[in-house]
Amino acid sequence: MKKLQLLLLSAFAFTLMACPQKDDDMPPEPMDSIIGTWKYFKSFENDTEVALELCDSEETLVFSANGSYSGSHYEEINETCELEESSNGTWTKNGTIYDITIEGETESEELLFEEDTFYFEYSETEGSTTTTYKEIYKRQ
Repeated sequence: MKKLQLLLLSAFAFTLMACPQKDDDMPPEPMDSIIGTWKYFKSFENDTEVALELCDSEETLVFSANGSYSGSHYEEINETCELEESSNGTWTKNGTIYDITIEGETESEELLFEEDTFYFEYSETEGSTTTTYKEIYKRQ
């Protein structure tokens, strides 16, 4: 009886190994690096780190695989962080450029990823002085 069970088990295992893979099975598309929940982490002004205010680190961005986006911004009121504004929209990607559209307005940023963070840089000129900013977000 044990020999019959072993023979049946071997035949079953051989049948499973002999089945060819389906040609129409495509590997899944890789998930975009931005998908997930991110919190404001650090800020730099002309390569000097700027201390975050109490509620800055509560700022949260959520990018979903279906192309939806949501964000929340907090403000300090009576020494506690309260939700000041939330936004919903969509996001798309072209290379390293991400377009975020909220209420019909689109903003484009080049986002650069390093381990569990992403950052973007921008400059503002006032008179003859140009200031460069770097904003860093950390994956949650």
